Amino acid sequence: MAAPTCFMAASLLLLLCVAAWAVPRASASPLADGRCRAEVPDELLVKRLHAVPERLRLLEVARAAAAAGSGRGGHRHSCPRWTHGIGQKALTSERSLSPWTYRLNRKADRVPEVLPEAACLCAGCVEPHSGRETHSLVSVPVTAHVRVMYRERGSCEAGHARYEERWEEIAVGCTCVVPSLSGGGN
Repeated sequence: MAAPTCFMAASLLLLLCVAAWAVPRASASPLADGRCRAEVPDELLVKRLHAVPERLRLLEVARAAAAAGSGRGGHRHSCPRWTHGIGQKALTSERSLSPWTYRLNRKADRVPEVLPEAACLCAGCVEPHSGRETHSLVSVPVTAHVRVMYRERGSCEAGHARYEERWEEIAVGCTCVVPSLSGGGN
């Protein structure tokens, strides 16, 4: 009886070895296009960054602005002239004394890959009574730091990409300020 039991055990062991050899293995090397085999989808990483719904809404506004030609691709540099119906516009960026549009800030190795970024439309500011641009004040971007992740190039550990969290400064709007006398910028 010992012989059939040994034979069964040996057969089972051989079957397990063949099955283990036949199963595809996750490789620690990147694919031909530079991606790791088990890269985490960007959507999950964005959730990890606690992307707020407001940022996601701004991204849609930026995409719409780019599609309409007012983003970076089709610059709309002219400072808009106010009209009587300006107060009825829904977007703060259009009613501001320092109006702005959004452009898409893209970086392929960053998560999120696309961030909406404000671009001031006026060098000066809109004078509310005349609706015209004045240079007694200047438009400057208002910035904020957002948390992003960067894929570390050439780093695949057990087939997984490594990410580094960083804070990145982006323009979130524009405001009017008194011109700097020092000439040193903002």
